[in-house]
Amino acid sequence: MAGGVLVPLSHNFTLWGDGWERPFDGAISRPEPVLAEAGLTSVVLRPECAVNRFVSKGTDLVDGRPWGLAESIVRV
Repeated sequence: MAGGVLVPLSHNFTLWGDGWERPFDGAISRPEPVLAEAGLTSVVLRPECAVNRFVSKGTDLVDGRPWGLAESIVRV
């Protein structure tokens, strides 16, 4: 099995940001995964969408995570 998957962040990731692009239907984020085939796959991941980590008021998706367990995948 070749490849993997790239998951660009949704522009509509948070209820607290500007530029909500669709009527609110109860879903905060609908990522559009891109399957990576053999060879080169190009995709825009939009890391700037991760700046606001609050999905709803007082709910930080990153704070309090056990980073020691994920060290091997987040190490620079």
